[in-house]
Amino acid sequence: MLVPGVAGAHPLGNFTINQAAALVVGPGRVTDTHVVDMAEIPAFQARQDVDRNHDGRESGAERARWAGQECAQVAHDVRIGVDGTRAELAVRSSHVAFPAGQAGLLTLRLVCRLDAPVPAAATHRIDYSTSFASGRIGWREITAIGDHTTLVGSPLPTVSPSASLTRYPQDRLSSPLDVRTARLTVRDGGAAAPHQPRITTATGSVVRGFDDLTQSLTDSVSARRLTIGLGLVAVAFAIGLGALHAFAPGHGKTVMAAYLVGERGTVRDGLLIGVTVAFTHTLGVLVLGLVLTASQTFAPEAVYPYLSLASGVCFVALGLTLLVGAIRRRQVGFFGLQHHHHGPGGHTHDHEPVAAHPHDHAHDHDHDHAAHDHDHAAHDHDDHGTGEAEAPARLSRRNLLTLGFAGGMVPTPTAVVVLLGATAIGRAWFGALLVVAYGIGMGGTLVLAGLLLARARRRFDLSRHSDRALKIAAVFPVLTAVVITGSGLWLVARAAIAA
Repeated sequence: MLVPGVAGAHPLGNFTINQAAALVVGPGRVTDTHVVDMAEIPAFQARQDVDRNHDGRESGAERARWAGQECAQVAHDVRIGVDGTRAELAVRSSHVAFPAGQAGLLTLRLVCRLDAPVPAAATHRIDYSTSFASGRIGWREITAIGDHTTLVGSPLPTVSPSASLTRYPQDRLSSPLDVRTARLTVRDGGAAAPHQPRITTATGSVVRGFDDLTQSLTDSVSARRLTIGLGLVAVAFAIGLGALHAFAPGHGKTVMAAYLVGERGTVRDGLLIGVTVAFTHTLGVLVLGLVLTASQTFAPEAVYPYLSLASGVCFVALGLTLLVGAIRRRQVGFFGLQHHHHGPGGHTHDHEPVAAHPHDHAHDHDHDHAAHDHDHAAHDHDDHGTGEAEAPARLSRRNLLTLGFAGGMVPTPTAVVVLLGATAIGRAWFGALLVVAYGIGMGGTLVLAGLLLARARRRFDLSRHSDRALKIAAVFPVLTAVVITGSGLWLVARAAIAA
């Protein structure tokens, strides 16, 4: 409950490609100063294209060539319509820079100045739209001002809310702007445009919602001199951060708790689930890092909804399996409840209509009854009448592994950044080591939670409770199935919307 503010402040900040279009409408022209801010991961991919000779650095000529090509693509994807006719955009200038980011990685900042002609007329209708990097997540804003023209009833702000993508409003990080189209009515005549601050390519790092502990971990990756002491401290940090991350929403903790409590899971079940979640999560980070290193066009954030969808489908399937089993057991007498009613001189069994047989309690029940055979050693007796609860059928090992895989299927973006940062400076092995340590910390926390739940459940011995308590407890497996199925359906719905 204490961590979600940090964990969810900007869930996929390192994947974003953010854009700001600043329109200036003057007599005979429309200018679009288009800024593109790529976070660490897309910038890591783009730099592989900038560095054409693969010498590990981007020369001035390589930057100019790439910026010109990319701004030409921006001009192609931006559409400015004047009174229903598309205007031809021309690239007037292009600049690119690489501000520092996390984990020794660089971000990328591209500034394109585009111009489009506007025919002379008293009034104009201008339609603006952009489809550049339309499939990537990120902040998108459009501003507009008139220069010796008047914008009539403009729906656009005149000042950038993000200071041209250098200071994102903290209260909008979880729901970033996504403005891609606008329509303006322009009338000739008006004041000159106010002085616009020069939009530069060099800017400081943008805060993206990660806490100081994570920043310390990512900084250790880019340390110029990696000593044994620093390495050990970084590994310890990674383990601690993984443990903290396990407390954040996700990783199937609700499902695991529901299973261990409602289905009478064992300590071994909790251990298996926790280890599987950690292994799957670590493997996912390593595989994603490998794909990002090999591909310049792969959009990693596009994979996340489908991973969440697969996770939700697994949870739904497991929930339905448990629900069917619970219903079947309920039909034949839920928990197989069998009660013994002891009278002053003997007891009767009401699991079958048999004749009463008097006897003392001071014997071992090693005898045959005339009506039926049974082993009293399998029953708990007391002088007031007790019942036993037969454990419902446990999930198979395959189903438990599936539950663990579903919980760890979505890799953490911060861990991916750490891995890529180490790869960029030739220390991929160290990044992989930190990712493994991160997974160990997360897995250890989940295993501990599972062990505590399993042991806590054992303290509630149903055989020592009344019939009413047994009837209430008999509902738990049904509730477990409903919780797991509901969690899966929620994941499926959220992933479908994101996809």
